[in-house]
Amino acid sequence: MEAQAAALMRRFQASEGRPMIRHPSGVCGTCANTLRVMLPEGASLTVKFQHGRIFFTGGNFVGDPD
Repeated sequence: MEAQAAALMRRFQASEGRPMIRHPSGVCGTCANTLRVMLPEGASLTVKFQHGRIFFTGGNFVGDPD
């Protein structure tokens, strides 16, 4: 889901995104390691995830230079 959000941000030249996912473990390791490359340069992606009825911030990612 996080990679899809990054792809949409790149396609529409968005500078900020805040997806909420229903995955109790948060951002997976693969996405956490590659999101900075997938995002447009300087774009910010803040991922929130849900565990029960509570939402947590799973990570703040900023796109690396292209």
